[in-house]
Amino acid sequence: YRYMYMDMEGNRDGETELSPETIIATTANRFFGIPGQPANLRIVPTEMTMDMHMFGAMYAPTDWLTLMAMTMYIEKSMDHVTFNGAGTAQIGTFTTKTKGIGDTKVGGLIRLFDHGPHHLHLNAGVSIPTGSTEKRDDILAPNGMTMNVRLPYPMQLGSGTVDVLPGLTYTGTLNNFSWGAQYLGTFRTGRDNGYSLGDKQEITGWV
Repeated sequence: YRYMYMDMEGNRDGETELSPETIIATTANRFFGIPGQPANLRIVPTEMTMDMHMFGAMYAPTDWLTLMAMTMYIEKSMDHVTFNGAGTAQIGTFTTKTKGIGDTKVGGLIRLFDHGPHHLHLNAGVSIPTGSTEKRDDILAPNGMTMNVRLPYPMQLGSGTVDVLPGLTYTGTLNNFSWGAQYLGTFRTGRDNGYSLGDKQEITGWV
């Protein structure tokens, strides 16, 4: 079992911190032109927290293969400020929340090389979209009305797609020292309601 807490606050463009007032004055609304949609954004997120409870298991049926499985329970909360339809006056704040089971990852560690202090393993896994991407909550609209909408992807609990998880891990040891390097990839397959998260590639090294 592992627990992770994350707290994010404020908005940035690169290294420049942006106030909510700057965002509504400079950021165009991509839905402008649809009836009732203003020219610029009118709702700005200000803070987001996430609690993640991860449950995992590993089992080695042979010396060269270790099977792994992990699922998680997630709680998210995001604070927002809403501005009026055309000016710079704040009309109120609101908070959206989601919670539930996230995506489930299954896979294995396959030993490719094991000689003396050097070890090389192949990571082969897949992420199954058990987390919801259809969570809804109430928001405060620029016209002052409360509306129940489908929340944006940062507030959803899963990717909505089957994700392929390849990787390669090298470790070495000598007396009291150890070192290693790891590559991990996340590649999305398909789309969820016409949308998919981006692919990820990570490289880590340590001594």
